[in-house]
Amino acid sequence: MVWLVKNRLLLPGITVLARAVAEVRTGELDLIHAVVDEAIPQWMRLELVELLAVPDGAVLSTLEMWRAPPKDRTGNAQKEALERVWRIRALGAGQVDVNGVRRSIWRNSPITAWRPRRRR
Repeated sequence: MVWLVKNRLLLPGITVLARAVAEVRTGELDLIHAVVDEAIPQWMRLELVELLAVPDGAVLSTLEMWRAPPKDRTGNAQKEALERVWRIRALGAGQVDVNGVRRSIWRNSPITAWRPRRRR
């Protein structure tokens, strides 16, 4: 059966194709996470881990609270949203150099290793 698929005599069904796409996407995401993980300095890792802690009396971690959008459009809510943006910017995540991510991912990607077969 493998020979039939490789020689394009039998094409894979939609479930096989969906499984293959999901597998490639998972591999790509793992690669992206690994490359970005290398670029994060140790001091920032420690700060990010601290953001995962749930403060006393709170239900959500600080990081989860930062993820939630403002619930209303009042002036106070917008002010709080802007203050949240400044706290996030103060973390310094924008300073992480991820310029090499695209090149590294493109070079190591299983997608770039795949080449379509030319028809004869």
